[in-house]
Amino acid sequence: MMDKIHCRRGKSPQTKGKSANPAPSVQQLSGRRRPDRKPSKQTVEQRLATLSGSFAGKLPERIEEIRAAAEFFTEQPARRLTAAERQRALATLQALAHRLAGSAATFGFAAAGDIARSIEILCGAIEMDGKAPSRRRRQEFSGLVLALKAASELAAGSSPVWPRFAAGILEKKAAAGKTSRTVILVEDDAEQARILETQISHFKYAVRILKDPAELKEALAETPAAAIIMDIIFRDDPTAGLRAIEALRKDGGHVCPIIFLTVRDDFQARLEAVRAGFDAYLVKPVDLNILIDTLNRLTADAPAEPYRVLVVDDDAETAGYHALLLEEAGMQTQVLTEPTWIMDPLTDFRPDVIVLDINMPGCDGIELAAVIRQHSTVLQAPIIFLTAMKGLNHRLMKGRDSARGKEIVDILERAISRHQAAK
Repeated sequence: MMDKIHCRRGKSPQTKGKSANPAPSVQQLSGRRRPDRKPSKQTVEQRLATLSGSFAGKLPERIEEIRAAAEFFTEQPARRLTAAERQRALATLQALAHRLAGSAATFGFAAAGDIARSIEILCGAIEMDGKAPSRRRRQEFSGLVLALKAASELAAGSSPVWPRFAAGILEKKAAAGKTSRTVILVEDDAEQARILETQISHFKYAVRILKDPAELKEALAETPAAAIIMDIIFRDDPTAGLRAIEALRKDGGHVCPIIFLTVRDDFQARLEAVRAGFDAYLVKPVDLNILIDTLNRLTADAPAEPYRVLVVDDDAETAGYHALLLEEAGMQTQVLTEPTWIMDPLTDFRPDVIVLDINMPGCDGIELAAVIRQHSTVLQAPIIFLTAMKGLNHRLMKGRDSARGKEIVDILERAISRHQAAK
């Protein structure tokens, strides 16, 4: 269920004093969708196409903003800029390029997104130089701006190439809606596999045994699974199970919880399991009660009340895109496009999870997260940073998740799973 708050720039609802055009309150802008409201007749593909069309219509304007901001760096200016003026102009251009790089990639305009990313990186290089751009730098800017315009014209009128995850969202939703009590057990020790099969079967689970993790992808295509129990070591390969799950996640082929069951209890194995993606990590010999409790928890039916996700992004189309994906995955969402108006949604919507863009004007995602953590109602809510950046400062990101757009539902579901396990 998607609940949108599209906020205009201006005074916050909390600002005191009269104004000729006072900003509407968050409640006035809200319009929360009720559970009994009839769903939209449009398919998710149609709604995604609408968002894409809105983005495509604004793309020439965004490119023109970048071209205008880059004038200081594409040609020798009529007068030399002061250091402060150059820094402001550079910051403006970098912010515009960053925003386009993220949103273009989200809506499948890969070429435009890559060029915008190159402009952003070039801005960073000039900032590090600490001086006016050289002739070579100005030529680089000119070439990138021309390439960006050409990429936009080439993409005009054509359908965007959707990220695989967006294209497969309905398949994920359909698979998640099927009730399955089948557990796929990937274990090359035949005797141990039979013992586990007998024990797990007593609790009304059907068990399918695989000896080789390479068989997993094909088995999932044949058998909808409630969960996967995966050993890590196979034929003296200490990481075969980890690599199999990592590959499955990258392909977008998994829709069920992953339980690693292994003799490895070392730090490196646990770290690599985190990187591969998992829902539970159990060490052999395992207590049967713990294994069954874990299975029951991870395969339980979805709660009657959907998870509430607050999406904060100053780009309305990008925020709407991600909110739509989360909605199709069965979550209730609220979109906030003005980060400085965060306080009311925290109290009124009471999100279970908060998704923040990193680069926003007035208040970036890192700063906003610190403000959110001061609010008693959401102290324990996971915060996920949604960004198109390929690298983040790990010191700033400590204790938080980060997600590229195409991974948002998967990353969010894993964060919720960890949050539930910690309760």
